[in-house]
Amino acid sequence: MSNRFISVPEKYRIDGSLDNDTKIWSYADGTPISDFHWHPNEPHDDVSRHLCIGLRVAYGLLWDDVLCNNKWGYICEKTIIT
Repeated sequence: MSNRFISVPEKYRIDGSLDNDTKIWSYADGTPISDFHWHPNEPHDDVSRHLCIGLRVAYGLLWDDVLCNNKWGYICEKTIIT
């Protein structure tokens, strides 16, 4: 039996983006984000380009504003009905 290792990304995208017109960060369902977990010095001043939220392992999984077209891993939430 051989050991198999799963490649784990160092960067992840989470559900959240900035409306460039209103300057409000919100989830995909439109709910405004009220509890932020930004890494120090985030979000960047360049919010005209960095409109999505990412997590970086190197940042202790704190938030980073990122380009929406970055090809990062995804973290999704699913409601489990029992």
